[in-house]
Amino acid sequence: MIRVQKGMNVNYLGRLGKILVIDEQEQFALFESYNSHKQYAVPLEELEEIEAQLPLSLESSRY
Repeated sequence: MIRVQKGMNVNYLGRLGKILVIDEQEQFALFESYNSHKQYAVPLEELEEIEAQLPLSLESSRY
């Protein structure tokens, strides 16, 4: 299964954004949309499933 990483670009609910923080203990990631700058707490399992179906972000952003 794909490993979600901080800085990774992700397409979540039709919104392109970036993973800001990963909470390994709670198994959640904080995702921020590039356009609206809204933030979402997303289960890591859900992000990994999305990433497996729509490979978009194997490269982490360098910013």
